[in-house]
Formats: sequence, C-alpha cells, structure tokens
Amino acid sequence: MKNIKSINIAAMVGYGALKLSKKQIDPYTRAAIGTFTGFLFTMSSNVQIRILGIGTMIVSALELLETNDGGKLVLNESQKNVWVLDELNGSSLLENGQQYSGSIDGFAIDGMKRVFKVSDGVYVKIKANSKIQYAVGLGKYLNKNIINSGFKDKIWVDQQSDARWRALFDCANSQTI
Repeated sequence: MKNIKSINIAAMVGYGALKLSKKQIDPYTRAAIGTFTGFLFTMSSNVQIRILGIGTMIVSALELLETNDGGKLVLNESQKNVWVLDELNGSSLLENGQQYSGSIDGFAIDGMKRVFKVSDGVYVKIKANSKIQYAVGLGKYLNKNIINSGFKDKIWVDQQSDARWRALFDCANSQTI
C-alpha cells in the first residue's frame, strides 16, 4: 500500500512538471522525455527512485492523450489577420496578434496563397513577421515527414473533399494585402 501511495505522489509531481512546459513543448516530446527519464529512474537500486520512475512513465504515457485535442496555435504575434480552421466550428478570424485557445486543423494568413495544415498534437507559433515556427519537439518532424502536413497549396485545397479547407483558403486570399 505504501508503494502505491508513493507511485501516486510521484505521478502527480511528474504530471505537474510536464504541464509546466505545456505551451513550449508538444505532447509527443513531453511523452518521450518523460518515458525515457522514468525508464532511467527505474534502473536505480533505490526503491523510492524506481517508484518515481514508474510514476513518471505513467504520467508520460498519459501525455499522448493530449494529441486527441488536435493541433494548437500556441502563439500568434502576426501583424496580419490569421484565419483559423477550428476542428468543430469552421473558419474564424484572428485579428492582429489575437490568440486562439481551441483545437485547430489548420490556418492561413492573409495573402499567404496557401494553407498550413496542423496535425493532432502539433503546436505551432506565428511570429511577428508572420513566420511560422513549431514548438520545441517531435511535432515538426511528425507534421512534415510522417503525417505529411504543413504548407498546402491551392491544388491540394481543391482536391479536398472537406469544403472547410476551400473556405479557409478563400477567406485568407479574398483581400490580398
């Protein structure tokens, strides 16, 4: 019983540490780092350290559940209007620097002539010069190389059966700046 209580406490401490980095590091990376760290702790000869390792590995695995929340725009410093494709509500306009807290499928910046598709669990930032950056972590690799997301041109948009992508593209390019 004492070990179960220790695992619970270790899991809560690990969970708190992982959540502190939530907007800076994507959930794939938080899960990988936590699992690796927990594994290293379980190699210890000290029982308390091993228990801490088990708790950390459990919490790290739970981080992957956050990928079900969709992609995130964690920072918008753009001086241009940004059109966000919400997973549930279609396109929404974010005016200069306005933040968005919901889950997104993608976005487009006024006059960009393409859309940016964001996969589940991937965090992106739009800097002041409208440059798009990924949050620290594995999300960039997954988004670009495995899931084949990222920038998509008009040809890709026209091939989609989901009409929301066409609406997003049209919104961002109706008044080219």
